[in-house]
Amino acid sequence: MNDVVLFFAQCAHSEAVLGSLCAIVVIPPAAWIGSRLLAPQIFRMADDPAWQAPYAAFAASLPGALFLALSVFALVRGANTACWTMPGGRIVFGSIALLAVAAIARAAWLAFSRNRDLRSLVRSSRAASKRLQELATSYGLRVREIRADAPLCALAGVVAPVVLVSDGTLRALGDEELKAALLHERAHTMRGDQILAVCLLFFADLLPLPASDLVETYKLARELAADRSAAQTAGYDTLARALVSFAKSGLALAGTTSFSGSRSSTVVSRIAALLQEPQPERSAQVAPAIRRFALGLALAVIVAGGIVAPVFASQKPAVCSLHMEGIHEIQ
Repeated sequence: MNDVVLFFAQCAHSEAVLGSLCAIVVIPPAAWIGSRLLAPQIFRMADDPAWQAPYAAFAASLPGALFLALSVFALVRGANTACWTMPGGRIVFGSIALLAVAAIARAAWLAFSRNRDLRSLVRSSRAASKRLQELATSYGLRVREIRADAPLCALAGVVAPVVLVSDGTLRALGDEELKAALLHERAHTMRGDQILAVCLLFFADLLPLPASDLVETYKLARELAADRSAAQTAGYDTLARALVSFAKSGLALAGTTSFSGSRSSTVVSRIAALLQEPQPERSAQVAPAIRRFALGLALAVIVAGGIVAPVFASQKPAVCSLHMEGIHEIQ
C-alpha cells in the first residue's frame, strides 16, 4: 500500500502518466453523457434510416471504444516512463491491464454466446437448391439452405457473409418475394451492416453503461434502410408481401441481420413504412442534410475531446521521470 501511495506522490504532477490514467475514469463516462444528450436527436431521424443506423451505432459504441483506446494508451505511455519501474507503478498499471483484459474477455464471451446458435445452423446447412442458387448468383450472394419449417432469411458471417434460407422460406415465398428478401440481404452486405453490428455490440459490452435504446434504434434503422434499398428494385408492395410471410412465424437469430428482424413489432413497423413510403421533393431534403451534419459534428467533437486531451497531456514532461533522474544523480 505504501508503494502505491509513494507512486502517486511522486507522479502527482505528471500529466504524461496520470493524465491518461484519469482519462480512463473520466472520458468514457463523459462520452456516454454526451451520447445521451445527442440520443433524442438520433431518435428523431426515423425518416432518414440510412444515416440514423450508423449514428446510433457510433453513439452506443463510443464510450467502450474510448475506454479501450485510452487503456492501451495509458499502458504504452506508462511503460516508457520511470514510474513503471516503481513497485507502486507496477501495481497501478497492472490493475489497468487487468481491468482492460477483463472487459475485453467479457465482451468476447457475450459475442460468443450470441452466435452459438448461428454457428450451429451454419454447420448444419446444406448447398442451395437450383432455384435459390440461380437467384442468389444473379445478385452476387453466397447462400446456404437450412432445414426449418418456419421462414428464415438471415445474413451470417462477417468476412465472407452467407445468406441462410430455410425450407419454410422457399415454400412460403414466390420468386418475386424471394428476390426481394435476397435484395434486402444484399443491401446489408453493401452497407457493411454485418461488420458494424459486430463492432457495435462488442464496444457496447465493454462498459456497463446503458445504451440499449441506441442499439435497438440501430437495429430497426438498418432494417428500414435495407428495405428501402431493396424496394427500389423489387418494388415496395413485393417486399411488403414477403415481410407479411415472416410477421407471425418468422425466425430471428442473434448475431445476424435477419430479414424477419428481432421482434414481430419490428416487422410490423417495416411493413407500415413500406406501405406509406413517402416520395419527398428535392427541397425537403435540405433539413435532413443539416441535421446529419450537426450530429456528425457533435459526435466528432466528443471523439476529439476524448483523444486530444490525453494525447496533449502526454506531450508534457513526466515529472516522476525527472524526479527519479534527480534521485539517481544525488546518489
